[in-house]
Amino acid sequence: MALLITASIVLFFDQISKQLILNFLDYSQTIKIINKFFYITHVNNPGAAFGILPNNRTFFIVFALTTIIILALYCFKQTPAHKFNQIIFGLIIGGATGNLIDRIRFGYVIDFLDFYFGKFHYPTFNIADSCICIGIGLVMYHLFKTQTEVSAK
Repeated sequence: MALLITASIVLFFDQISKQLILNFLDYSQTIKIINKFFYITHVNNPGAAFGILPNNRTFFIVFALTTIIILALYCFKQTPAHKFNQIIFGLIIGGATGNLIDRIRFGYVIDFLDFYFGKFHYPTFNIADSCICIGIGLVMYHLFKTQTEVSAK
């Protein structure tokens, strides 16, 4: 249940935010939120993270569907006691589903969160990307923590 709730919340906020961008910003239009740091910028990303592998729509659709199915099956096979894992995988599944919808609907992913750190411009991203990264980061932390605990014994 935690998986479905988390994935649904992520998907809801991802799709609502992207629809707001489509409704109120033209492509490449920018709104300054915090000068020289945070902007809302409408970007269409035909690739993966950071725009790598552009124009591989079919590959990304198949990869996203496969990932969603594998993670969902893994979570449904676990006992409810693994709620933390279900939340983590809910973040990833919700984000992957949000970007999958964009790829099917438009052929690209809508990005809009735009950060600058001094002269460094971080690639523009969206809520789905954030949730995927947070989920993967938590999986890596959990694996590292588990490995450290096993090594300590």
